[in-house]
Amino acid sequence: AALAGAATTGEQALAMLPNLPALDPATRPRLLANRFGQPDQPAFAGRLAAADPATLAGLTLSGATAQRLRDGDDAAWGEVATLAFALADDGIPAMAILVRETGDVVLLASSVGLPVFGPNLTLRQSIATRWVATPVGPAADAQGMSATGRSFRFQAGRNGLWCIGVITYRREGRTDPLEVRPSLPPGVLIDYPDYERMMNVLQLACPAGVEINTWRIRQRNVRLDPAAPAAPLDVSAARSFRRYRQGRFAMPGAATPGGEDG
Repeated sequence: AALAGAATTGEQALAMLPNLPALDPATRPRLLANRFGQPDQPAFAGRLAAADPATLAGLTLSGATAQRLRDGDDAAWGEVATLAFALADDGIPAMAILVRETGDVVLLASSVGLPVFGPNLTLRQSIATRWVATPVGPAADAQGMSATGRSFRFQAGRNGLWCIGVITYRREGRTDPLEVRPSLPPGVLIDYPDYERMMNVLQLACPAGVEINTWRIRQRNVRLDPAAPAAPLDVSAARSFRRYRQGRFAMPGAATPGGEDG
């Protein structure tokens, strides 16, 4: 079932930040996994307060839906994961989950990386903005300038002419040069031995200097324990998979994954 809640604007999200309570990790075995939330919500709120509201949009869940999330219901958190995947597919790079003092749960999406989390949905920034201010003529002078998303503040020290421009870009999710980005169909799950075999095949198939980007598979398709709730593959586990070796190069008595004795 899809999550249903009240739409929350960026302005409304920023207005609720000062009242966010601190959360006790001991009381939330499943609530707010590190990928989307932090126990110290006030500290996170302080860093988010300077964000451009135009980059934020949220969904406020209340009542039974919020209670299911606070209780760590697997099905409810599965719906959150489905929403996160849909946002990532649309190029939204970041999402955070906030719990209000009323008990409501806010799913906060951002078009730029969030403090602490960065681009936790897409691994890389999807949108970037760069402001440029160039003086026109010798009389121009500036005492200060600052940029936050779509807003640019400029203070001139004296009369003069300036040319102010903005450059933006948006990643479309395509494969980068010198990159291989494998994927699996939605709903297909593999265990860790399958992941090891996949990585070994990719390393053999891809020449040196080509990046193998398995972010999407690690986020959506690898399950270490079928009985456990769905969760992204840990970074250390993703990097410590066994490298296959031919039997004659193996250490004496060592099993060779995928070989006659492995």
